[in-house]
Amino acid sequence: MLRGASRLDDWRCGEPPLQLAILGLTVSQSQSLPSWAVVATRDKAAGADLTRSMAVRAGATITEAEGSHVIMVSQAETVANVILTAAAAVHGPTGTATG
Repeated sequence: MLRGASRLDDWRCGEPPLQLAILGLTVSQSQSLPSWAVVATRDKAAGADLTRSMAVRAGATITEAEGSHVIMVSQAETVANVILTAAAAVHGPTGTATG
């Protein structure tokens, strides 16, 4: 079995990945959080299709940008706008929590 596949099996079985465990979140809680993703359409490292499918699975608001794996460099303004949009959605335009 591929090493990555066993980690994916853990996710499917309900064992939260380390990142979620550190934050004290369960898998179902993490899937209810608002999320955003920038998909680099020419990403050959992670792969645009894989990145897109993970974003869809997370229920993310997806922005596609023409570029490679280092999209935050080649499309810095696009990535910054997504971050600002996400921050405004979560914290409101004044920076106070909305939730």
